[in-house]
Amino acid sequence: MLWEAPSVFCNTPYGEGRDRWVERSIAAAFNRKIVLLIPAHTETRIFQRARLACTSVLFAKARPRFGVLRENRRRAAASHGSAIFGLGVDLCSFASLGVVMESRASAASLEGHK
Repeated sequence: MLWEAPSVFCNTPYGEGRDRWVERSIAAAFNRKIVLLIPAHTETRIFQRARLACTSVLFAKARPRFGVLRENRRRAAASHGSAIFGLGVDLCSFASLGVVMESRASAASLEGHK
């Protein structure tokens, strides 16, 4: 799988395939900017792996909602919170969506993206 674009948004599978997509995103971040959406399961190995690799992370203040309406006319929402990781991307301009934290490794990460 090749990602030719200078920037990529990746909404990973929320099940079995997530680890492979996160690892692929981290590897691709050496050549491009990546924005990665994953469940905010902070206790998992793959979440911690993404946290160590990111420039910044946004903890969404609301669960993502989908365009599909339920019988009660409300949109379906994810069953859990989400985090958005910026790999070579500063997410501060999206602070209205939640809490943004810069990574301690952000300076080193940005150096590789210049």
